[in-house]
Amino acid sequence: MRPFLNNLILPAAVALAACSLHAQAPVEITTGLSGPQRLILTPRGNILVTETSTTPNSGKVTFVTRGGQKATLLDNMPSGVEITGGGSGPTGLALRGKTLYVAQGGGDSERRGTRPGSMIWNNEGISSPIHSSILVFEFSKDIDDAQGPFL
Repeated sequence: MRPFLNNLILPAAVALAACSLHAQAPVEITTGLSGPQRLILTPRGNILVTETSTTPNSGKVTFVTRGGQKATLLDNMPSGVEITGGGSGPTGLALRGKTLYVAQGGGDSERRGTRPGSMIWNNEGISSPIHSSILVFEFSKDIDDAQGPFL
C-alpha cells in the first residue's frame, strides 16, 4: 500500500464511478511525500497525511489542499527504525471537531528477541519516550484554517 500512497493517488469521483460503465482513471493530488502511512479528509475536503521514516524524530503530519498544495502541520514527531527494518512514526489519524488524534508507532523501542517471533526492549536507547502512544492536539480554530508547523 505504501507505493500507492507515495504519490497520493485517489480515485476520481467514487459516486460517479459506481454509476458509470467505464472505469475512472486515478487523479494525482500531490507528490513528494515521505513514507505516507494514513490519510483522512478534513471537513472542507482537504487531506491530512501522516509521514514517517527511519530517521529519528522526523515524522510529520502534512496538510494537503484539494489543489495539491502541501504544508507541514506537525513536524519533528517521533519516528525510527521498527523491528522489521522499516520506518515507524505517526501511523494513524482521527479528527473530531478541533481535536486531532495521532497514533504513534513503536519506532525503535523494540528489537527482535532471541526466539522466533519474540521482541525485546531496545536497551541501546530509543529516539523518543512517546512511541506507541496516541497524541492529542487541540487547535483553537478549525483544522482547515490552522497554520503550522507546530512542534
